[in-house]
Amino acid sequence: MSKPQTAMPVPVLQSLSITLPTQFEKAFDLQTPARWIALYWEPQLGQACYTDGETVGLGNAQAWQIFCTHPEIKPCLSPYQLGDGGDSAQHYLVLDRQSQQLYVGEAAVVSDCLRHPAALEMLAQLDQPHRQPQWQWPTQLRAALHRKWLLILAGVVSVALGFGLLYTVGEFAYDVVEEVLDD
Repeated sequence: MSKPQTAMPVPVLQSLSITLPTQFEKAFDLQTPARWIALYWEPQLGQACYTDGETVGLGNAQAWQIFCTHPEIKPCLSPYQLGDGGDSAQHYLVLDRQSQQLYVGEAAVVSDCLRHPAALEMLAQLDQPHRQPQWQWPTQLRAALHRKWLLILAGVVSVALGFGLLYTVGEFAYDVVEEVLDD
């Protein structure tokens, strides 16, 4: 009988539930137009670095420190070795500039993905919110009607005024005809 195999951990990129500040890219001084950018700290340079898979650049060290040590961000990043502790980065942050989503992954995996961005494109598609199934159209119709209740109310008032006007015109016409016939 063969020994059962244990599953080996597969290195992956994980989405981080971090809302990026609007000035994130500007603060880091990212000088590449690429959609996907890896960010990490290079301890030998004492500098934040970024790469798009083809080029490497130096980012703003102060922006890196402010971001990584912020009380809302630090707990999310603490399980990863981004190079801050004096050792080379084992993990990179990955920025999707299109969706402003931040991911984290092992440095070697991220480097490979940056050279083959189709994998990152697939990841971004998988992370998009799922569309509602077609069979839920009554719910969508109800929501649309709820949003348009003012228009519906205006339509009802218009119809009521129209009937009132017709009634008044009809009554006036009846009175005119009655006066003509009485003379």
